[in-house]
Amino acid sequence: MAANSSKELHVKAGGPAHDMELELDYDNTGLTVVVPWKLPEDLDNGTSEAKDKIEEIFNNKLQELLKDKPVRIKLDSFEPADEPDKTEIFFRAFDASQTKENVPVPIEDLLYYTGSLNATNITVKGGVIYWDGPDLCASKQPLCSHNSLCINTLGSYSCVCQHGYYDVSSVTERAPASHPVCQEKGLFSRCLDKLMAGAIAKPYLHSRMGGAVAVKLNDGRCIVNESETLYYFRTSRKVSECGTEKQVNKTHINFQNTLSVTLTKGQMISRRDLKVVWKCVYPRHYVRNAQVSVDMEWLTSMTLVEFNSSVHLGLKMTLYRDESYTNSYRDAITLELEDTLFFQVALETNSSFAVDLLLQVKSCWTTESIDPHDPTQGVLLQDGCPVDPTFHWLSVNGLAHRSRFSIQMFNMPKKLPLYFHCLASICGHDEDCRLKCTGKQHTKRSVSQMESEGKHAAVVSAGPLIVNTRVKSATPSYWAEYMTVIAIVAGSIGFLGVTVLLVSATKAIMTYYEQLRSQ
Repeated sequence: MAANSSKELHVKAGGPAHDMELELDYDNTGLTVVVPWKLPEDLDNGTSEAKDKIEEIFNNKLQELLKDKPVRIKLDSFEPADEPDKTEIFFRAFDASQTKENVPVPIEDLLYYTGSLNATNITVKGGVIYWDGPDLCASKQPLCSHNSLCINTLGSYSCVCQHGYYDVSSVTERAPASHPVCQEKGLFSRCLDKLMAGAIAKPYLHSRMGGAVAVKLNDGRCIVNESETLYYFRTSRKVSECGTEKQVNKTHINFQNTLSVTLTKGQMISRRDLKVVWKCVYPRHYVRNAQVSVDMEWLTSMTLVEFNSSVHLGLKMTLYRDESYTNSYRDAITLELEDTLFFQVALETNSSFAVDLLLQVKSCWTTESIDPHDPTQGVLLQDGCPVDPTFHWLSVNGLAHRSRFSIQMFNMPKKLPLYFHCLASICGHDEDCRLKCTGKQHTKRSVSQMESEGKHAAVVSAGPLIVNTRVKSATPSYWAEYMTVIAIVAGSIGFLGVTVLLVSATKAIMTYYEQLRSQ
């Protein structure tokens, strides 16, 4: 053994007293290893992962000790020794050359062979082998992580999970193998920028369900991975990939993966089906910054307004792609701050009764949630008068079934997707539906929709719009240079030669443009 081995090992032949205590025949095949430290109480539990792990470790250590002799080790049990703070390990050795049956190796041969090794810290005296060394697990500084136990082994130490806890380090890919990551029931969840992972212990599920189980992740399109002790999965945040569920509220996006656990088909009747749910919750601004699609549905609200007891009229707000008002947006989109938005609020009806009715847009505002009553508002129009300097009417408000306006894209404090809302009312043929604006500057105070809504008024909404705030690479603009060339050429133009010189100016501009492009 190595000179720095740090354990004390005693091996003694089992006598009649041990035969009675263990109910095993150790006369010719059994050995007892006495080590100078106590094992943790968790090892007394016959089903603990710690006990299984430590039996594997000791079996390998004893096999290594006797590696030059063709033997096969079978570890039987751990027991407190008669001496305080010591442990007896019972094992048997069989002839490894005999594969068809267990042929015991005589105790005398094993003791003689062990003594002949002359290994450091190992002595054989009176049928007992002593392995001397300190108790490493008695260190003042903890050697193992939370929820794990320090186990002295033959020449070293190992960390194993406490009873009811399972090592998930193979899923986390963070810790070295000698230091497990122990989680109760093996339950583990990890939420990263582009990855979600989860795990649960197989022994826990088998114990809870009462037998072998079948597992399915979400809708079953992705398989569940298995290790010796864990069921686990890794998915991206793409809903279409593994059937991950996604929910969006005002401030956060919630991704959910569900593991369905059932007893295997051999069980005809089962009342113990289990669902294990993993959730990853991200702030919406974080998801935006990470460039992850929010997958929000486009909102184009249609609001019914009761004009009288027999007629219900619809109001609708729509965002169009340009001033032609031919193509509207139907999905959540990302726009630049330089883009212009083209809105239409319209009276939707096929009733001839509505021919003489007019539509009036009273106020418009934006929020960072779908709720038009959200207290955080950016006011665009108030009492029919523009508040934002980029707000422009593209039709006369109050003289038709519809009103059109444009506004430049903008940001709000939280930099979340934007929803646009307008309060509109329906006017009868005998009412003046126009709102007059004075030159007085309107302040951007919050719109009180509840107070403003009348009998024939309603709020309509559209969105969401996502603002692209990423810095774009600078592209050289030559328009200022073009204008300089035009001014120089135009300054030399005489009235009589305007046609000829304009052609020359155009050629000069195009030549200059090509020179700039080639630079």
